[in-house]
Parts: sequence; structure tokens; C-alpha cells
Amino acid sequence: MLTGLELELGAGIAITNPEPVDARGHAPRQPGQRARGYASVADACAAIENDLRFDGMPVYITGLGLHRWKHPDYSDAGLKPETVTAARRGLPLLLANTTELAAQTSELVLGMSATVINNTDAATADFGVDAGQADYRLVKDSSSSLLAYTNAAPSTTTTVKVRWQLVEQTGEAFPPFQVREYEKGDSFRYTFTDVVPNITRLLEVKQDLQFDNEEQIPLPNRTLLEAGTDPNYKLLSPLTAESGVSSVNGLSGAVTVTKNMVGLGNVTNDAQVKRSELAAPLGVATLDGNGKLLAVQFPDGLLSGLSWKGDYSFATGQVTSPEAALNGQPLPAAGAGNIGWYFLSQGSGSIAGPGGTQISYEQGDWIVSYGAVGYRKVDNTDAVQSVAGKTGAVTLVKADVGLSNVDNTSDLAKPISTAAAAALAGKLDAATVVTAGTALKFDVERTYGSEAAPRSDASYSLDPAGAMVNTVVMVIHQAATAPTLSNTIFRSTTISASYKANVVNYLLFFYRNSSLVHYTIYQLK
Repeated sequence: MLTGLELELGAGIAITNPEPVDARGHAPRQPGQRARGYASVADACAAIENDLRFDGMPVYITGLGLHRWKHPDYSDAGLKPETVTAARRGLPLLLANTTELAAQTSELVLGMSATVINNTDAATADFGVDAGQADYRLVKDSSSSLLAYTNAAPSTTTTVKVRWQLVEQTGEAFPPFQVREYEKGDSFRYTFTDVVPNITRLLEVKQDLQFDNEEQIPLPNRTLLEAGTDPNYKLLSPLTAESGVSSVNGLSGAVTVTKNMVGLGNVTNDAQVKRSELAAPLGVATLDGNGKLLAVQFPDGLLSGLSWKGDYSFATGQVTSPEAALNGQPLPAAGAGNIGWYFLSQGSGSIAGPGGTQISYEQGDWIVSYGAVGYRKVDNTDAVQSVAGKTGAVTLVKADVGLSNVDNTSDLAKPISTAAAAALAGKLDAATVVTAGTALKFDVERTYGSEAAPRSDASYSLDPAGAMVNTVVMVIHQAATAPTLSNTIFRSTTISASYKANVVNYLLFFYRNSSLVHYTIYQLK
């Protein structure tokens, strides 16, 4: 610290102007080294005489920060704001308070020092608190956001994270409370031991206090002081607690606490919703497990666009509704306030629709408000007018669906048609199925053997059946028309029903006995 004003006269020669002291032994502060700072540049110039100004002299202007005079201009206009330039990188700082210390963010160098005249923030200093002078040094701190160059060379660009570390604090501008006489306006520090941790407060004497012995000295009362009713003392800005904070998360000095330092890095400083407002009227809607709004929290009619309001009787011209404001009233005029309202039609009648066109309604139709457009109809009576010409509670019969000739019998129990019966009549009976061991012969000009080519006879008869019993004769035949069988032993003489023109037909004749021959016809696919 400066102990007096030194004027350099020459190499190795200096004259020191010792500081005067008052009756209490308190040395006055150096010019320009006010804890509060000067209200303005003009205030500082008026308070500091010209012959006391010197090159680099620090002067603190409240709200404007550090100012200095530079050689050779020591006039009022020569008091200029302090600036940190590259040429001053790493040089020691002389600052008014810790607020200015925290504001130093450029041209810092690891290991550089700073002297703070009043080791408290600017707001507290402006209140009148003098916390004494303190020295700080920049040290590495990987958790800090403050950056400093690794050395003072102008070409250096490498930086590291640093913080200001308190190195030493000297002086006590306000002494502790003592058992002695006080004059009005005196100040002292008093520690209240009735709370844990102990709390130290800065107090000011409200009136002269003179006592004959120690027992008569009134001690400060914390309750009365906080209420402002203590007759002898009043509270000034609080100092630190006697056993108060020495560091915050390993940091000391003017520490700025961030949300990460208190484990709230993921929390935003946004207004939170009260639990009492969740899913409550005029509150906040809640979500389901899929992040969707609950359907019960949608306004009526929002999901479908429609909201049933009751029935409308064309006979009475009135609404029957569960809502008292509508019940017993005429149908409300369609408008913007009732879009989506609908009423069930009771009876039949008509209502003016869009453009004044009359719309007819029947029992059960929906009368729907389209706002200013008017009422429109959802025609429920058009769903089904009648069934097979019947109305009301309809019971259908098979004739109603065009099935009057159909019997309700199973497939196995159904009879065959006349055409099917005629076709089957020319087939072998089940009793005459050819069995194993039946002889098979080919008819070639009535000589039984191999068939050389298909026959094309228009009419022919087979040999008498007497010698052919239990024999199957195959006739291979191809013609435009089926042959006519002239022998009376055939069960039927018409075979054209199964015969196919101009393809090879295989006619099988089975001689059942001496007087009856069955036949059947096949074609290869």
C-alpha cells in the first residue's frame, strides 16, 4: 500500500509526505482512493488540488470506473478513463472494488496481480462500507469461464482458464466494538453471538455515548436494530459473518455463482406450472403416456365439430334441451356463436337454410348450425326409405328377394332337374356297373378286334345280345351328327344328348343280358 505521497526528485532521492493521523489514530485515505468513488469527473477534480495530481494517479468515478491523469496534462481535462491495451498486458491492476475486478476480462495474463482498494462490491461501497484493501492474483482454474494469456508477450494467443485468488487483505477501516466513549456518527463492527453462525454487522452511533463505568455501556440489540428502534445504534450495510463463507465451490474472492455450481445445470429460469393448475379450469391441460392431450379435456364439439343441444319440435316450435338457457325456447338463430350445434327433428316441417331456401325436415333429421350460413340438414330419413316396397317393421320372405322358386333344403336333399334326370336316364344304373373280369371288344365291321379308325356310320345296329352277355363293346365314332341305333335291344335309341360333333366319341355298349344293352359316351379332353 502507499504510505504517503512520494515525489521522485532524482535517482535514489525521494521526499515522503507522511500521512497525518486524527485523534483516534486513523490515517486519511489517499486522494482519489475513496471507497465510494467520486460522483463525477468534476467532483473529483474539485476535490483533488492540482499540486497533488501525478502521472498515473488512480481516481474512481462512481459508475464510470477507474480514471487517471497522464503526464504532462494534469488539468481537469487530463483526467481520462483507464484503458487496458496490449502494451499493458499483464501489468498489475489497481482497482476500486471487486465489481471492477470481476469486469476485467481482456489482456489478462496468468499470474498477474491486482490491488483492490475496497474489497467489496461497488453497491456495498456506495452504501459506505470500507472492507479494506486486498491483493489478488490470477491462478489456473479449469472450472472457471474467465480466460487469461499464458504470458505477457504480445504475440501470445494461447489462453487458460483462471480465477482471481485472494492473496492478502490488509487494514480495517471499521474497528470492532470497544468498551469506550463514542461520538455521534462513529462506526464499528459488532458480532452477534446469539445466532449460529455468528453474524457481524456494521453499526453507526446515533448519539454521543459517555459512561462512568463499563456496566453502563448499552450493547447493540439485534432485534431492535433490525426493527430500526435501537435508541443508540443503527444498522449500516452488513459485513461478512464472523464464521461466514470462506469459499464457494473452491472459489474465493468475488465469486459469481452459476446454476451449474449448485447442481441445476439443466434447469431454466422459466416460470413453472403449479400442480393445482394441472387439468383445472383456466389451468393447464395434461398429456397421456404418449404425449397426447386427453380427450376429456377437449372442448365440446372440438373432436367431431358437432355438439348436440336437444330436440326441436315442429309442432310446438320449441327446443327441449338439458341446458336451461335453451329449454323451452324457439330454435336459436344460426350464427358464429353456435357453429356446430345440432338439434334432432321431432315431427316434420321446414326451416330457412342458406340463401333463404326452405329445407324440409322429417322425424329424426339433424338441424345443424353452420354459423352465419344458416341451418343445414343431416338427412337421417334418407338412410332407408323402404325394403322390397315395405315400410315400418319389415319382415322379408324369399319372394321379396326374387327366390320364390327356391326350397330351403340342404344340397344333399335337393332333387335334380328334369333335364338332369333325362341325361342320367341314358347312363348305366348303379346296379349295372361293369365289374372286373368283363370282356372288352372293339366293333370293327362286326368283327371284334383292334379298331383301325373311327367309324362314321349314320345308323347301325349291334349283334344280338345272346352271345355277347357280360361283354363291353367299344365303338370309336366321329361324325357331324350322332348315329341312330336301330336295334330294339337298346334301352334308348337317341344318343345325341351326349355325342359331340366332329370329335372322337367313345361309345361303350354293355350287354347286360340277352335282351338289354346299356350304353354311355365319352370324349377325351
